Amino acid sequence: MPTQPRHQPCPGKCGRKIRLAQEQCASCHTQAKTDKRLSSSAIQRLSRKAEGKTTIEDRLREENTELRTSMSAASAVVKRLTEKGAFEDRLIAEVADTLKANPYRPKFAKPNGRVRQSDAHAHEMMVVVSDAHYPEVVDPSAAFGLAYTADIARRRLEYMRDTVIRYKKLRESAYPVQKLTIAVIGDMLSGSIHEELEVTNEMPMSAALVNMSYMLHDMGSTLAQEFPAVEMVVMPGNHPRITKKPRFKGKWDNWEYVMGLFVKALAQRQYTVTVPKDMVYRHKIFDLNIGLTHGDGVKAASAFGMPWYSMRRRQDALQSLLKTRELQQLDLLCYGHFHQLCFMEGQGCSLFVNGSIKGGDEFSIGTGYSSQEPVQGLLTFHPKHGITDLSRINLGHIV
Repeated sequence: MPTQPRHQPCPGKCGRKIRLAQEQCASCHTQAKTDKRLSSSAIQRLSRKAEGKTTIEDRLREENTELRTSMSAASAVVKRLTEKGAFEDRLIAEVADTLKANPYRPKFAKPNGRVRQSDAHAHEMMVVVSDAHYPEVVDPSAAFGLAYTADIARRRLEYMRDTVIRYKKLRESAYPVQKLTIAVIGDMLSGSIHEELEVTNEMPMSAALVNMSYMLHDMGSTLAQEFPAVEMVVMPGNHPRITKKPRFKGKWDNWEYVMGLFVKALAQRQYTVTVPKDMVYRHKIFDLNIGLTHGDGVKAASAFGMPWYSMRRRQDALQSLLKTRELQQLDLLCYGHFHQLCFMEGQGCSLFVNGSIKGGDEFSIGTGYSSQEPVQGLLTFHPKHGITDLSRINLGHIV
């Protein structure tokens, strides 16, 4: 009897030799015979394969082995799929039985029908108007097609007025709106503190002040014909200040303070105009205390264009100051200045930041490669539930 070799070629196709006692090749992991003692025919086949002299029978036997392995793997897959299908069938059957044993019954009470207007609480609205930067000019050839002129500013203000009226009429079927606040919170005038603006503004400061005063009066007087009561609050921004360096003493001493007094003189008794000297004016809507300010005092590094951390710190500090002065704390604080419409819910006091009428310009592109869309905010208040709606008045289509 020939001597049985201690090694044999790997049954796989890697070409390595493995010990007869091994169960699989360490290289390709092909399964080998677990029996240490091979038959003479098996030894002969392995020898022929090692010498490259395999016969047809050897190749058929190898193919048969490979087919059996493949069939075994396929059978395992079919078994798993069959078991999964059986589980899904059982699940569907159980759901069907459960639905049959528990037929649908309404969980909600039937609606009471349309609430009559006589039963609805009267609401109030506040449109926030800021950052027109009139009469700044934005050159489309230098600002990726962005354009802004005094005429665009006028038409956007006119569109705002019409949109406020449309929202009021749409909601009248559900509830009456008893008052509108027009919160003008700064930078309606471009000012002349920056030399480039003084040179490129479409008209001198005196003419811009008169024109903007007339436009705000037109807005107030026409809205007074639609709402039972209208109050306009005019707060100064930082652009129309008289000195190049910001001041805190007499911060109200500003071209927009003059503009507010001009509008007040034009309004007479058609609507109410308030021109406060407060750094943060506290305006009442129902029982809510609304803080109105421009927001230029917020100085901090920003995240995503908004200095939220600094805003929150100032808000908390203001609430603490009001408390120590035994004054009513704020329920909502409104900013302009940042040209980005945002609302941040707060515990006790929420924060609203208005967008701008102007939109992007050469400055925003040159410093941050950015341009916020021109947009303004319209808030609706319920006497018990506070803010019930925040509507965007988009202005970017008016060019």
